[in-house]
Order: sequence, then C-alpha cells, then structure tokens
Amino acid sequence: MFINKEATGLLIYIKHKEKISKKSCDILKGKIDTLLVKHNITKSHYAGRAIGQSYYIETMQFETVFFIGLSFVLIIVFLWFSFKSLWGIWIPLAIITAAMIWITGFMGLVIEPMNLVLTVLPTIIFVVAMSDVIHLVSKFLEELRLGNSKDQAIKTAYKEVGIATLLTSLTTAIGFLTLLTVTMKPVKIFGIYTALGVMFAFVLAYTLLPALLVLVKPPKLSSKPIVQNYWYKVLHMCFRYVMAKRKQVMLIFIGLIIVVGVGVSKVETNYFLLEDLKKDNEMRSQFDYFDTEYMGLRPFELVVEVIGSSKKITDFGVIKQMAKIDSFLISDYGLTQTFSLVSILKIANRSEHGGQNKYYALPSERQSTKMLKKIQKFDKTNKLAMLVDSTAVFGRMSSTLGDIGKYKVDEKNSRLYEFIDNHIDENLVKIHLTGTGHLLDENMSSLAKNLVFGLVIAILLVSLLMGFCIDR
Repeated sequence: MFINKEATGLLIYIKHKEKISKKSCDILKGKIDTLLVKHNITKSHYAGRAIGQSYYIETMQFETVFFIGLSFVLIIVFLWFSFKSLWGIWIPLAIITAAMIWITGFMGLVIEPMNLVLTVLPTIIFVVAMSDVIHLVSKFLEELRLGNSKDQAIKTAYKEVGIATLLTSLTTAIGFLTLLTVTMKPVKIFGIYTALGVMFAFVLAYTLLPALLVLVKPPKLSSKPIVQNYWYKVLHMCFRYVMAKRKQVMLIFIGLIIVVGVGVSKVETNYFLLEDLKKDNEMRSQFDYFDTEYMGLRPFELVVEVIGSSKKITDFGVIKQMAKIDSFLISDYGLTQTFSLVSILKIANRSEHGGQNKYYALPSERQSTKMLKKIQKFDKTNKLAMLVDSTAVFGRMSSTLGDIGKYKVDEKNSRLYEFIDNHIDENLVKIHLTGTGHLLDENMSSLAKNLVFGLVIAILLVSLLMGFCIDR
C-alpha cells in the first residue's frame, strides 16, 4: 500500500480534519513543502482533496475573470462590426454590464458563493442580454433610417420586437429552471441564478435601454437607401421553399427525429474522476502518478451491517462473512488490498508467526478473539474506531482502485452483488456500498435521468407558452 512496485517511492498518508477551508489547505501544503526542503527531498508528488480543492478554486477564479474579459472583447468586436460606431458599442455594453452586476450583486446579498458550475454564468448572461439588446437597437436604428422621429422609433421597436424578446427571455428562463429537477445542489443553484440573470437582463432591456435611447443622441446614420442585402434574399428564398414543400420538409424532419432518437439511445453516461482535466495538465499528472504507482485514487468503501440485536461485528461468524467478501474483492473485484477488521486480523496472525506470508490468513475463532482483545488493549489512538462503529453493528471495508470509469465500476459492482446473493448469509449481515466514488457515480446517473426529465418538462412548457401566444 505504501511502497511502489520498484521500491523507488514511499507513500505518506496524511489524514486531516474534514471540510477544511482553502486557506487551511494552503497552510497544510506549505508546511509539507517546508519539511520536504528541510530534509532535501527534491522529487515528490501530491494528491488528495486538500490539494485538489486549492487547485480547483484557483482555476475557477482565473477562468471566471478570463471568461468575463474574453466575453467583453468578443462583444465589443461583434458590436463594432454590427453598428460601426462607438454609440453602438457602449449602449448595449451598458445593459450587459448592468445585468452582470445585478446578478452577481444579488448573489452577494443572499450570500451565495461562486461554485465551479457558475463560472460560465457571465458568458450566458452576456449572450442572453446581447440577444435582447441587439433586436431592440437594430429595430430602433431601422426605424430612424425610415425617417421616423426618435420617440416614434423607440415606440415602434418595443411594439414590434418587444413580445419576441419577452418570449425568448421567458423560454430561456424556463429552460434553466428545469434544472431544479436535478438532485445535485450546484446544478440547481446554477439553474436558479442563470434564470434570474436572464430576467434581470430582460428588465434592464425594458427600463435602462429605452431611457438611454431617449436621453442619448442617436448615431449619425448613413444616407444611403435601405436595400435588400444578400442574406435577406437567401432567407426569403428558403422561406418560400419551405412553404411550397411543406410535406417533404415534414417527412425529412420525422426522419431526422428517428435518427436522432436512435443516437440518443446510444449516449453513454460514463464518468471519470479526472475527466475535466486535460491529459497534459500538471495536476492530473500528479494524480495519475498515484493511480499507476500505488493502489489508485478512486475511493472504495463498503459497510457491513449486522442483522439482529444479539450479534456484533466482532463475532467470529460475522468476521467469516467479511473474510469471504474480502477474498472476493481481491481475487475478482480487482482491489490490491483492503483495510478492514479482516485485514487487521490477517496482519496480526502473520506477525504472531514471524512475518511468514503463508500465515496471512484469518486465524481461528479462539485466536481471533484473543487478538482482538490484544489490539483493543494496545490501540491507544483508537484506530479500531475507523473500522468498527461504537455500537459494533457496522464494520468498514475500505480501499482504493484506479480511475477506471463508471461503466467498469458498475460491472464490478454487479459481480459483487451477485457474489453476495450467492455466498453471503443475508440473514446475518447486510452489505452497503458507500463512499465518495460511489456517491459520485450515483450523482452522475441521477443527473443524466434528471436532465432528460427536465428537458421534457421544458419542451412541454415552452410549447404551451408558444401555443397560447399564437392562439392569442
């Protein structure tokens, strides 16, 4: 567990307090670095939650600023090519910036921290706010070119484009709110605040934007007459073709739906712990080192629960059941070694016989009872509490394996459940898979199902909304 195969590396396992802050994580890593320098250790690797948390938070902070800056640059370039005037840049940019300030300010008021999922929020708000503003400003300028007064141009723009922007904002907000069907809290929060940001952008487009259009002198417009450009002709030609070939278009659409439906049925929901990091990423290479040189980084946790109030996890009959599971986990499941009451007894038995490997086996009932009493007597730091709860009803079997992906883990778990059904006395013990790795797999499966359910709800709600508006 602690020495790699070539005996060129030693693993040091450090257990710290749960849920420590980033600041504490940085202090911990700094003290370890100091020790490494002090003892002239020049080559080392890090892995674990404390290291990963600091890296992800720093990356999240950088990428949030980067996305905001990049969005501003791209929007300025787009606005310049669209309107070719400073007026056409700063008016829309004022609305977009205000929308971003509103949503982040609101998050600050309700004390909602920025998480990894919310790093894309600025980009989404920029896109949605830009859509509303571009439609309204373009129509406003078009009316000015037709010779209408500024006030009349504003009224016409909001009258003709206003309902369309309202519907796009509502349907977009509904789409994000369907993320509330997801059980993962960060995704729910993302859905809520993105929907709020969309509506904030809409409110600003109907309050701040018309105020600016009234108060600010409009740009100087070209005196050239309005002509039908290339895209105007192409789009109208496409529209006429669709209207003339309605049946053919519908048949093609149905065919595409069938093809897409087959494709959707083949979508896989596999998951790797490090899949969000590039293969050449420094942090990933650090984690991969432990994945290949030692037992892997993916946590494996299994809990054995004793059935019946008269039994305890330390009873020999229960330990024998745990020994069967332990043997299966190593011989078939693929674990290198487990940390459990069984492994402790095996190690103790080997130690009693001078360290001979042939005695790395479960001792007899009498020897097991004797060894457990001895372990409890000399276990000053109460390490046994990591394996057996205070009521002696639950026993823990833990280990690690490589980052092999959810699909392969599901296959292993299926074989494990089959083994338990056929070889374990379920009247004596009950088995529970748990731990970080298992919870991540359950979350990913739940996320995939919830997203499909949310998508169906979004389609129904948007369809009803559009049908109601068309009927009106």
